[in-house]
Amino acid sequence: MRRPLRTGSRLTGSAAFAGGVVAFVLDLTANQLGALGQWVPWTLMVVGAPTAVTLWVLDNRMPPPPEPIERRSLTDRSPLVGRDDVIDETVRKARAHRCVLVRGPRGIGTSAVAIEVLLRLVAEPGRRRWVDAYGQSEREVRLAVLRELNLPVSNAGVGAIELIVGRLQDSGQALLIDNVTDPAQVRWIARPISGAYVIIAGDVGPDDLHGIAETTVGGLTPEDGLRLFCNPYGLTPASERGRPWRRLWHRAVRRPPNAIEERVGAEPGPAAELARSYLLRPRIVKEAGRIFDANPELSVSELLDLLRSSDRSPLSQRFRDLFRSLLVGVPKEGRRLLTLMSALPHAPYERGALAALTGRPVARVDASVADLVARALVHRGPGGVRLTEQAGTLGLDLGRRRRARAVRRLYAYYAELAADHADRLGTERYAEARVWFASADAVLRKLTDRAEPRAEIVEIADALEVWYAREGRTSEREAVAWTLIESESEPAASVGHLRLAAMARTRGDADAAQRHLDLATGLRRTRGLPQWHTEAALQSLDRGDLAAARTNIEACIAARPPGDTRGRIGDEINLGVIATRQADATPGGEPPDASDRRAEQLERAYYHFVQALDLAEDVGELDGQAHAREMIGVVLAGQQKTRAALREWQAAGELWGRIGDEAGRLRCGRRSGAPTG
Repeated sequence: MRRPLRTGSRLTGSAAFAGGVVAFVLDLTANQLGALGQWVPWTLMVVGAPTAVTLWVLDNRMPPPPEPIERRSLTDRSPLVGRDDVIDETVRKARAHRCVLVRGPRGIGTSAVAIEVLLRLVAEPGRRRWVDAYGQSEREVRLAVLRELNLPVSNAGVGAIELIVGRLQDSGQALLIDNVTDPAQVRWIARPISGAYVIIAGDVGPDDLHGIAETTVGGLTPEDGLRLFCNPYGLTPASERGRPWRRLWHRAVRRPPNAIEERVGAEPGPAAELARSYLLRPRIVKEAGRIFDANPELSVSELLDLLRSSDRSPLSQRFRDLFRSLLVGVPKEGRRLLTLMSALPHAPYERGALAALTGRPVARVDASVADLVARALVHRGPGGVRLTEQAGTLGLDLGRRRRARAVRRLYAYYAELAADHADRLGTERYAEARVWFASADAVLRKLTDRAEPRAEIVEIADALEVWYAREGRTSEREAVAWTLIESESEPAASVGHLRLAAMARTRGDADAAQRHLDLATGLRRTRGLPQWHTEAALQSLDRGDLAAARTNIEACIAARPPGDTRGRIGDEINLGVIATRQADATPGGEPPDASDRRAEQLERAYYHFVQALDLAEDVGELDGQAHAREMIGVVLAGQQKTRAALREWQAAGELWGRIGDEAGRLRCGRRSGAPTG
């Protein structure tokens, strides 16, 4: 196979060929000149060969990696990655309003964007003005602007504002005040000036400078973050000065090989995850890329493990120190919010939950969240607000007691909210409750994974049981029940076994149901749980032991806490079902006393169902009303009151339909013999 020509060999080969031709001509000439002429070609060979070799070496030498370029002045021109949209938006607003604020946290590229906007707005270097306001007071900024505009600094008092505005007006100049950290530094100049531009860039909050247009520089997209990670030195094309032969021979500039790109390309999956979770802020991305480049034995997947691991090593400590720089400029409330959110780092928090977590008003929490979103420390999505993975590397800690109090506030908030929405599932507000559960059930599921606080966890589990049961999601119901059991705490483990017993009984597995009931019996307190008595009653009912079922329901009523109206509705319905079963167990065609006993049991069942209906109407529980009316229809049918039974079933079907329970509506339609489609 023919070997390709090496880069740069065209010039060297041409020089060698030309030298050979010249040497041949001179050699022929020297033969005619005699012995003296023989020195000419030899001299040319001795001098020309080293010269050709030197040219080849210089032409093919590998250029050293350039020093990192950061945008700290108007002369720094490192490439901007992923900033075209915000630059175009800022230029547009500056031309429309003459004054614009470019806001964003330190390290996210605010200064770079503002400098690029300045360069695009004004073509002439002499009309570009740049002032660094970092760490300066309002008066010091004013003095710096006076010096930049070649105005006397003796006028730094109140009259300086009119003097500066007068110099800028209709001058075609653009003034950039960079690295602003306090709105008071620039409030005096934050105004439109005709015929000039005023650009303010820095870490200030939204609407801190009222009445001027603003743009926000946010985090990088994963694609842009990965691209910047692979080119962390801010490389620009090599200069052609001093190498005229490159232009003459149309040579392509030879770039050093990019080892980072090769390592990233070898692991596309981990690289995408790294970019999605950590490569969000340009300054962090650049420094992380340089550390990665300096450790060629480190793979992308190993880097991910290193960032997520709690192990201590010099390299992991270097990355931790790097990510701690994300906290520069974060207000005290923002730091506190970050620390509290780290109790459940991957759970999305809604606004009310964050307010409960911090004990602060929602408006103040919203302001902190907006600031943290701009700093790429939290992510705000449809499900709520959650920490980014790079924020999880900060290692913030409030202390055990303060964290425990915050966690208890959060659990109390979610427990109350979940219970309220679980109650709404049986009312006309069921659609609202379903929307909330659909967005919050993942958070609620994560909350049940902890061992403390126990009472709130059981309340959340109860709400999830209602939600998952209505959705027919058996696997999720079982998962929550097992989570409670594995907590090995009372009464959570008892509730978990009772949930599993109910599910086993529903699918007809009597042995498993009895086994879980026995396990709950061994765990329950002396007085017992209402749920335990209910499950024992329903299992006795399935076995046909109606007397034991009634005894357990009566014990359940005694154990139920005062004010649990919805629980009482279920107890009355269960008593009615037991009485109905007792009536069905009384054989027909017996002597009059047997018929009387059957009628008496039906009347008792009717009484319990009516009691349940009254309680359900008192609290607006459509679920309980529908269930009670359906069972009243069953009793009326047993009393041979067919028309009354049909009316009750029709009413029950309408109630089931109002709360979105299609199975209940169809069941009532089948009972009445009416079309259900």
